[in-house]
Amino acid sequence: MNTAARRRELRQRLADRRRALTPPQRIAAAQGLRRSLELLPEYHTDQRVAGYWACDGELPLNLVIPPLATRGQQFLLPLIGQDNLLRFAPWSAGDPV
Repeated sequence: MNTAARRRELRQRLADRRRALTPPQRIAAAQGLRRSLELLPEYHTDQRVAGYWACDGELPLNLVIPPLATRGQQFLLPLIGQDNLLRFAPWSAGDPV
């Protein structure tokens, strides 16, 4: 099996494991993620912090984003432009996705 195939297989296994989490497990994992981020100096000091919009079993970032706004930091979401290049755009609570 080549590297690309192994990578696809691993991604699929991880996605299946994420989707299998119960709601309480997802909440606990999201809380753990926030605690881990709180230990990173950059999470407190960088002006811009990029993340993602959770879908298909990904951990929600709803516990991670509010402290950024409180500290005056900007949260960014990835987007693919018409030129197929990955960019990041500012997002705040209430903004459309």
